[in-house]
Amino acid sequence: MYDREFLDALVVRNGGGTSLRVPTIPAKELETSHVVSFCGATLQQPHHGVRQQIRKTHSSVYVSCIKPGSPASVSDLQPTHSITHVNGVPTPNLVCFLRVVTKIPDNKYFNLNIVTLADVPQLVTMKKDMHYFPIMEYAEDRSEPLGWRVIKHGYEKGDLKQEQEEEVEAVV
Repeated sequence: MYDREFLDALVVRNGGGTSLRVPTIPAKELETSHVVSFCGATLQQPHHGVRQQIRKTHSSVYVSCIKPGSPASVSDLQPTHSITHVNGVPTPNLVCFLRVVTKIPDNKYFNLNIVTLADVPQLVTMKKDMHYFPIMEYAEDRSEPLGWRVIKHGYEKGDLKQEQEEEVEAVV
């Protein structure tokens, strides 16, 4: 494991060499540790490959996958989109995103402001469907047998809703 703040490198070209001092970042920051499934879209923080392709990260709510036939696919949400707002409310990260979308009633339309990988802003309208596409959250948790904690959102009062809201706060 390399844990130094800088890496000294020698770049050799055309018979000459140039020394470079390159800053490093911890690899842990590049791994996926929090995933949300919402309306058939799999959302996560932009992974390392994405961050290398874009100039600016507009949001940490990155669409990595879409299930065919889901509200996300019908509304033309695409992998590589970043969600910046839900109904005009900023969603800079997955925790903020969850706080907003869990308040949207089932079977109601809502708006998503997105930015494409090509840096083009767009507006997407989608209908929430908790029956076929419930909100599921997956958080890395080494105390769990498989290393991940699963949180189901959107249950009615008297079920698991209160317990899950407390778990979401713990992720923050």
